[in-house]
Amino acid sequence: MYRKPISVSSPLNIYASAIIVVIGIVLGFWTKRTILSRKTTLVPSGMPSILITSGPFTFSRNPMYLSYFMIVSGIALYFQTIFSLIISLAYLFYINFKIIPLEEQNLFSKFPQEYQKYYQKVRRWI
Repeated sequence: MYRKPISVSSPLNIYASAIIVVIGIVLGFWTKRTILSRKTTLVPSGMPSILITSGPFTFSRNPMYLSYFMIVSGIALYFQTIFSLIISLAYLFYINFKIIPLEEQNLFSKFPQEYQKYYQKVRRWI
């Protein structure tokens, strides 16, 4: 049997992509608020003044990147094109293999014992 793929106009597709994008936006605002309330840097290449392990950081070591990925993926799901899929996967690979390892090095050097415990307890994404 041939099954017609979900199209952009499918209500299920629209709702699913909207839910993913909204959750990503909420997570991003929650993460930003948590970082700013602790008076540390939002800049990825900046050196944090403290190690944050509360709020969204209790379930993800990288909730801001997770929120961005959810937004990009939700948009990709809505459009359902090869280009949008490539963009979301390219973002994931770049962040996961280029940016996060550099940030982790900074955190291991600045907070060796605390970050080691946190690193073992909380996953990189979810």
